[in-house]
Amino acid sequence: MGVAKMRYRTFITDNIVGGILWDAGISLAGYLLGSVGFVRDNVESELERESDAV
Repeated sequence: MGVAKMRYRTFITDNIVGGILWDAGISLAGYLLGSVGFVRDNVESELERESDAV
């Protein structure tokens, strides 16, 4: 147990579940936002401009 008095097994379980949910949530948000024309067009043009600068 550390300062928070959380058992290591509980910490690891919460950490793994949280990581999976975070990854799924970010991926889903990207997929959904990518289907919105305004977002897709503006993000794509911004990424192209940034890649040209590098």
